[in-house]
Amino acid sequence: MSGAAVVNGGGAARRTRAWLAAALVAALLTGLALGWRAGLSGGARAPSYLERLTADLGLRPDQVTSIEALLAEEDREIDALLQQQLDGIRDQVAERRQRTEQALVSRLDEAQRARYEQLVAPR
Repeated sequence: MSGAAVVNGGGAARRTRAWLAAALVAALLTGLALGWRAGLSGGARAPSYLERLTADLGLRPDQVTSIEALLAEEDREIDALLQQQLDGIRDQVAERRQRTEQALVSRLDEAQRARYEQLVAPR
């Protein structure tokens, strides 16, 4: 396996995937912990934005339906924007890690490169 193969699909990509997976697990665990904690406090769930608007403004059922659709559309669009940003960040992180790995490999002698390729080879 050449140094280029290691750089293009080797350790950097695996490290990025591992980091993203760890971040996702941490976020899920944090959410579970916070949800569990909120349940223990006995506190009632806060009313949603639409529920507050309905109560405070005396919205009619047709208004509630229309505003609910509007808010759902906004949620979808915001989710798409956030996903675009996340994808961009992933690409930037992968590119940066690739540059670092290329620079690292360039600093190794022949024997060290061979050992490095073995270390980062998929198992």
